[in-house]
Parts: sequence; C-alpha cells; structure tokens
Amino acid sequence: MIKLEEMKSNNKSQGLKSGNEVKGLKSHVHGTLHSRMSPSSIVQVMESVSVNQLKAVRDIGFGSMELLKVTQLPLQLGLWLVQHFDANTCSLNIPNSDPFRIIEDHVHQVLGLPIGGIEIDKSNFSRNSNVIKQWKKQFQSNSLSIKIGELKEFLRGHKSAGAMFKLNFVVLCVSTLMDGKQNMNINSDILTFLSDVDKIKDMNWSKYILDCLVKDKLFWEERSTRSFPGSLLFLMLLYVDQFVLEEV
Repeated sequence: MIKLEEMKSNNKSQGLKSGNEVKGLKSHVHGTLHSRMSPSSIVQVMESVSVNQLKAVRDIGFGSMELLKVTQLPLQLGLWLVQHFDANTCSLNIPNSDPFRIIEDHVHQVLGLPIGGIEIDKSNFSRNSNVIKQWKKQFQSNSLSIKIGELKEFLRGHKSAGAMFKLNFVVLCVSTLMDGKQNMNINSDILTFLSDVDKIKDMNWSKYILDCLVKDKLFWEERSTRSFPGSLLFLMLLYVDQFVLEEV
C-alpha cells in the first residue's frame, strides 16, 4: 500500500500528477468537478512549523502530514473517481477491474492518520461552549465563519505549540483533507469533537474520513454541480496504488 512518504518516488508521484492521462481518462470523463479541498494549505503550514510545533503535530498522531508534498489535485481524475465510487457498497468500481471495497485500514495505511478506538460520533461527544468561545476569540471577527486561508495564515504566523495550535491544525486538516464545505470557510462542526486535545491521537480519524466520503458522495449525487467535499486526496492515492502502480 502506497503511503505519503512514498510519494517522493518518481513513478508514484507521477501517477497522481499525470492522473488525467491514466487509462485514456480524457475520453471517458464528461463534466467538471468542483472542489474546495486542497492539500496546499497543510503543505504550506508544515513548511513553516517550528520544532516544537512539529512535535505537537506528531503528538496528536498527525505526523504523516509532514510528508505530504502534493499541492494540487487533478480534478478530471477526481471527477472520474467520484463517479466510480459507490457509496452504498463503499467500493471503487473501476472499469475492467473487480470492485475494490474500501475499509478504514486503507485510509490509515495511505494517509497515516490515527485509527484509534474513539469514534468521531456525536453520541460520544457533547459540544463544549467554552472551547467554542475560546476558539472564536483568536480571530478579530470572533466568529466560527473563518476562511481556510485565514486559518492557514494564522497558523503560519503564530509559533505557539500548545493546545490551541493542535486544535487549529486539526480543524485545518479536516477542512481541507477530510470533510470540507461548499464555501471557503473552515468546517467548524469538528470543534464539537475536539474539547480534549489529548484524545485526538486516540480518535478514529481513518473511519471518520471514510464515513465522510460516503456521506459526501450521497450529498454530491443529489446535485453534481455542488462542490465535492470529501477526501479527493485519499481517493486519488488509493487509486494510484491499487490500479496504476501495478501496471508500471
């Protein structure tokens, strides 16, 4: 299974960068995929973190983000993959190949994110109004409606490596790599689950990404002109690993 650290290999990274040409893709894709999801914000933040901040990222189980170098995702490939992802069976159904059923272990192996025992489910958490209040106070607008770019620059401009840094970093990861919004705002819903940053490493982020992928595909199917808010990065890396590299 391909991992983020292996994307430095020429063959493997090229499989993603040239995804539009994979298996004659251009002749089989019609339409355009809209997405607000881009790994570039995480890459830029990781390029500017201090030693203490890098340790903080590793402490919460997100150390694999240090290895993320992909900044752009080929949206024609993304559209093709979303069209061939079956949310009902959670499988990638690539033409002329057997259906590939995706499980949370695949997310963990590809993205290197925690697969802990705490499920990210509202039945396991309650919204902590004090955490929300403190989080909003960081910003001049004192609001949850913060743009992804604003949070990115906030992280790049502050060198604290404490609890709020960890909280902000996870919010940015969720908003750009896991479960985005239709606009350029961060996904503030995730704050419900982040009242105790010490538990972040014990949460099942792999299952969360997969659950969101299923939810987001069903949402997108209702109207395909919507932005696709699921993890295109994961779908693409999984596809390169399972269907492209075996032919190289």
